[in-house]
Amino acid sequence: MREVRIEFVNHGLANIINDRLYVNKLLLLRPDLYRKVLRHEERHIRGESSVDWNEKWDKELFKFILKHPSTWVQFLPVWIVGRRIVYSKTWMGVWLVLLSCVGMVGVTAWTVLVGS
Repeated sequence: MREVRIEFVNHGLANIINDRLYVNKLLLLRPDLYRKVLRHEERHIRGESSVDWNEKWDKELFKFILKHPSTWVQFLPVWIVGRRIVYSKTWMGVWLVLLSCVGMVGVTAWTVLVGS
Protein backbone atom coordinates (compact mmCIF):
# COMPACT_ATOMS: atom_id res chain seq x y z
CA MET A 1 0.00 0.00 0.00
CA ARG A 2 1.40 3.41 -0.93
CA GLU A 3 2.04 5.97 1.74
CA VAL A 4 -0.19 9.01 1.97
CA ARG A 5 -0.08 11.97 4.31
CA ILE A 6 -3.27 12.93 6.14
CA GLU A 7 -4.18 16.61 5.99
CA PHE A 8 -7.19 17.93 7.89
CA VAL A 9 -9.51 20.37 6.09
CA ASN A 10 -12.80 22.18 6.76
CA HIS A 11 -14.82 20.68 3.90
CA GLY A 12 -15.95 17.38 2.40
CA LEU A 13 -15.56 14.06 4.16
CA ALA A 14 -12.35 12.57 2.78
CA ASN A 15 -10.55 12.57 -0.57
CA ILE A 16 -7.30 11.14 -1.78
CA ILE A 17 -5.50 13.44 -4.18
CA ASN A 18 -2.02 12.34 -5.23
CA ASP A 19 -0.11 11.50 -2.04
CA ARG A 20 -2.47 13.24 0.38
CA LEU A 21 -5.61 12.16 2.14
CA TYR A 22 -7.74 15.20 2.90
CA VAL A 23 -10.04 14.50 5.87
CA ASN A 24 -12.63 16.86 7.34
CA LYS A 25 -11.45 17.73 10.85
CA LEU A 26 -15.06 17.52 12.11
CA LEU A 27 -14.75 13.74 11.79
CA LEU A 28 -12.35 13.82 14.74
CA LEU A 29 -15.39 14.65 16.90
CA ARG A 30 -16.83 11.26 15.91
CA PRO A 31 -14.04 8.63 16.19
CA ASP A 32 -16.41 5.86 15.04
CA LEU A 33 -17.17 7.67 11.77
CA TYR A 34 -13.54 8.75 11.39
CA ARG A 35 -12.41 5.10 11.51
CA LYS A 36 -15.14 4.06 9.06
CA VAL A 37 -14.17 6.78 6.58
CA LEU A 38 -10.46 5.90 6.93
CA ARG A 39 -11.19 2.21 6.25
CA HIS A 40 -13.09 3.24 3.11
CA GLU A 41 -10.23 5.48 1.93
CA GLU A 42 -7.67 2.73 2.64
CA ARG A 43 -9.41 0.60 0.03
CA HIS A 44 -8.87 3.39 -2.50
CA ILE A 45 -5.20 3.59 -1.52
CA ARG A 46 -4.89 -0.17 -2.20
CA GLY A 47 -6.32 0.50 -5.66
CA GLU A 48 -9.74 -1.02 -5.15
CA SER A 49 -12.77 0.29 -7.04
CA SER A 50 -13.78 3.87 -6.43
CA VAL A 51 -17.37 2.75 -5.93
CA ASP A 52 -18.30 -0.13 -3.66
CA TRP A 53 -21.89 -1.00 -4.51
CA ASN A 54 -22.10 -3.40 -1.56
CA GLU A 55 -21.20 -0.76 0.98
CA LYS A 56 -24.24 0.37 2.91
CA TRP A 57 -24.88 3.96 3.86
CA ASP A 58 -24.40 4.30 7.56
CA LYS A 59 -27.33 6.11 9.21
CA GLU A 60 -24.96 7.91 11.58
CA LEU A 61 -22.75 9.06 8.71
CA PHE A 62 -25.83 10.32 6.87
CA LYS A 63 -26.91 12.30 9.97
CA PHE A 64 -23.37 13.67 10.27
CA ILE A 65 -23.46 14.86 6.64
CA LEU A 66 -26.86 16.54 7.11
CA LYS A 67 -25.72 18.23 10.32
CA HIS A 68 -22.50 19.64 8.80
CA PRO A 69 -23.11 21.46 5.48
CA SER A 70 -19.35 21.76 4.91
CA THR A 71 -19.37 18.04 4.08
CA TRP A 72 -21.73 18.58 1.14
CA VAL A 73 -18.76 19.66 -0.98
CA GLN A 74 -17.87 15.95 -1.06
CA PHE A 75 -20.56 15.38 -3.65
CA LEU A 76 -19.37 18.01 -6.12
CA PRO A 77 -17.41 16.78 -9.14
CA VAL A 78 -14.75 19.53 -8.99
CA TRP A 79 -12.77 20.94 -6.06
CA ILE A 80 -10.10 23.56 -5.60
CA VAL A 81 -7.19 22.18 -3.59
CA GLY A 82 -4.53 24.73 -2.82
CA ARG A 83 -3.99 26.41 -6.16
CA ARG A 84 -5.09 23.46 -8.25
CA ILE A 85 -8.43 22.39 -9.64
CA VAL A 86 -9.03 18.66 -9.20
CA TYR A 87 -11.96 16.50 -10.23
CA SER A 88 -13.57 13.14 -9.56
CA LYS A 89 -14.41 11.01 -12.59
CA THR A 90 -16.99 9.15 -10.53
CA TRP A 91 -18.85 12.30 -9.44
CA MET A 92 -18.55 13.76 -12.96
CA GLY A 93 -20.45 10.70 -14.21
CA VAL A 94 -23.06 10.87 -11.47
CA TRP A 95 -23.71 14.59 -12.14
CA LEU A 96 -23.82 14.01 -15.92
CA VAL A 97 -26.53 11.38 -15.49
CA LEU A 98 -28.41 13.49 -12.93
CA LEU A 99 -28.37 16.64 -15.03
CA SER A 100 -29.30 14.68 -18.17
CA CYS A 101 -32.36 13.29 -16.38
CA VAL A 102 -33.35 16.73 -15.11
CA GLY A 103 -32.93 18.13 -18.62
CA MET A 104 -35.07 15.38 -20.13
CA VAL A 105 -37.81 16.00 -17.55
CA GLY A 106 -37.65 19.74 -18.29
CA VAL A 107 -37.92 19.23 -22.05
CA THR A 108 -40.80 16.81 -21.57
CA ALA A 109 -42.63 19.20 -19.23
CA TRP A 110 -42.08 22.10 -21.64
CA THR A 111 -43.44 20.04 -24.52
CA VAL A 112 -46.52 19.01 -22.56
CA LEU A 113 -47.23 22.48 -21.19
CA VAL A 114 -46.47 24.56 -24.28
CA GLY A 115 -47.08 22.00 -26.99
CA SER A 116 -44.88 21.21 -29.92
